[in-house]
Amino acid sequence: MSLRLTLLLRFTAGALVALMFFGYIAYDTAKLTGTKNEVALLAGVAPYVTENINGYLQREQNWEPVLPAPHGKHSHDVIHLVVSNHQGEIVTQSKTPAIQNVFQKIQQVTQNSASTNSGSITLDDAIYIWAKALLPDKKSQVTLIRQAYISQANVFFKEMGISLIIAAMITLWVASWAAMYVSMLMEKLDEQNNALQYQALHDVLTDLPNRALLNDRSQQLIKSCERNKALFAICIIDLNHFKDINDTLGHHVGDELLLEVSNRLKKALRKSDTIARLGGDEFSLLLPCTDAESAKLIAEKILQSIAVPLEIDGQQLLISGSLGLALYPNHGNDIHTLMKKADMAMYAAKRTGIGVEIYNKQHEINDQNKQSLTNSLPI
Repeated sequence: MSLRLTLLLRFTAGALVALMFFGYIAYDTAKLTGTKNEVALLAGVAPYVTENINGYLQREQNWEPVLPAPHGKHSHDVIHLVVSNHQGEIVTQSKTPAIQNVFQKIQQVTQNSASTNSGSITLDDAIYIWAKALLPDKKSQVTLIRQAYISQANVFFKEMGISLIIAAMITLWVASWAAMYVSMLMEKLDEQNNALQYQALHDVLTDLPNRALLNDRSQQLIKSCERNKALFAICIIDLNHFKDINDTLGHHVGDELLLEVSNRLKKALRKSDTIARLGGDEFSLLLPCTDAESAKLIAEKILQSIAVPLEIDGQQLLISGSLGLALYPNHGNDIHTLMKKADMAMYAAKRTGIGVEIYNKQHEINDQNKQSLTNSLPI
């Protein structure tokens, strides 16, 4: 799964969770606020209902029509009127047992708080609002009871459904945009990091691995050869008279020459081999699963490919190289020792003009003698 798709799914999931959380808070808040508003409205109606009932009683008329018969289809459209005496006994005949239960619960809630004249209660997962008022004779009390409009689950969605859908669409759009933006930033950072890492491990001119990457691959190859008891060879190549070309024809010609040599080396090597530029006109080759005989054949092939004449800026150039070889584990068990001995062999090949030299102890003796002679010269 791609980074962009992963982030998109995570951001979307997070947005949905946040939307559900805040949606629930909004629903709960709207439910509480709506219930309070309904209670306040019913409490405002209660005194007028009580006044009408008292008028009917004074005229000795039936007061039951004081609330007209509801025309709605839902229970929250019906306002139930309950008249109770001073002892809290119902003196009206309610045709709804549920309302009698609601009234009894209201009495339980208010028995310790006589000053409470309105409120809401929950019974059987339904919310009922109520309001009380005393008749002028102080002997009877009127209680108005109605199922809360907000108690029905679909009410919230009827009132806020469009807002929720719009909020969900906006939230998902923002989450998608954020996921795309963050993924683009992360991909750009990855590209920059990869580019920096690549630059740190490759030569700027030839785009070949540099000394750091060669050392890393050599360490890995040594570990593999230790486990499998295998051999490998390391070569160091130096171009002959490269400094003269640079000095006489210019550095741009020297750079073109290095690019051509690097391309020839790539074509002459196997896919499993590694070619690196150590600096200047010096290259190094890492040849896995190669013994002394095979390494020498590869080295001769490489020098033949380098020796093919080339033309740069109208100048025909004849180039050649000197190559030194060192073998693992015959000449060393670490990359630094092997590189040092391959370098000795390369300088021996340059001195003798042979072209290819495999390291032997005589090369080291010659180098020591040369160093001793250099140290003995007057400054």
